[in-house]
Amino acid sequence: MTRTTWILTDGKKGTENQCLGLASLLGLKPIIKTITPRFPWCFLPPSFWFSPLKGITGLEENEPWPDILIAASRSGAPVAKEIRRLSEGKTFTIFLQNPYIDPKNFDVVIAPQHDQLRGPNVISFLFPFHGVTSKVLRDAHKKFDKLLGHLSSKKVAVLLGGKTRHYTMTPDMMELYGIQLRHIAKRHPMGYMVTSSRRTDQKCFEAFKRGLGSAPRFIWDGTGENPYMGFLAHADVILVTADSVSMISEAVSTGKPVYLLKLKGRSKRLDAFHRSLLEKGCVRFFQGKLEDWTYILSDDTASMREKIEALGFKNAAH
Repeated sequence: MTRTTWILTDGKKGTENQCLGLASLLGLKPIIKTITPRFPWCFLPPSFWFSPLKGITGLEENEPWPDILIAASRSGAPVAKEIRRLSEGKTFTIFLQNPYIDPKNFDVVIAPQHDQLRGPNVISFLFPFHGVTSKVLRDAHKKFDKLLGHLSSKKVAVLLGGKTRHYTMTPDMMELYGIQLRHIAKRHPMGYMVTSSRRTDQKCFEAFKRGLGSAPRFIWDGTGENPYMGFLAHADVILVTADSVSMISEAVSTGKPVYLLKLKGRSKRLDAFHRSLLEKGCVRFFQGKLEDWTYILSDDTASMREKIEALGFKNAAH
């Protein structure tokens, strides 16, 4: 009998994709639940929610609790804690990321190494889960070959994030990056594949395109199917803004050279993440030139599953 699985997040695509990646690793077929805080909960930190299930939308009344719950995001933590309590522990609850409440409220907590979270049920990881695999890349290369294959003998993917609590993106900065890449393309055959995210300020995006000028390029304008995986598959080099752990992790998982585009601001957590990748030789900060290099990443997904099983996880196959 198949055990029911929920994914519970605030709906942010990067967070949801991490949960889907974990579900795939565990052989689960999840139902996605997106929760949104109601008034006045939306103005309070999740740790202050005195009745988490009444404070959110996205869950149906009288719906049976799942056998397995994979939750993430700050708003997801108190809700997942409450579901585990109401199910009397029958819902095996995995929290992905730092819950910012006691890890004992969950069966398993899988947190980034740079959060330095400790506990008997805490598993640390360097990269968040994602859907970028060698098979996915092979399929995407074939799928988007007509769109991207002709662009240049050397292709560079440019993945733009945007403003966060810790980082600020400015038009001047983005125009300068565009100018630098345009000058590189004048010296060497180079084609750029550019995409933005929901957090990318439009003025910054326009400034980057202005700086890039007439350099060979394909810029996804948001219409049609998102070629993001095609960009990763076809790229020889990848540039990604330093604000996004998920995009950086997806870029590094390709094994290709990855350059980080600095933004204004800093974050202790992300600084630690960047340092760990710099030490492993996976990334470099962009300084106006593009080079090729190689690195080897160990695949620890098998050991991750073993660690989760050691903490009591069992799926339908067991």
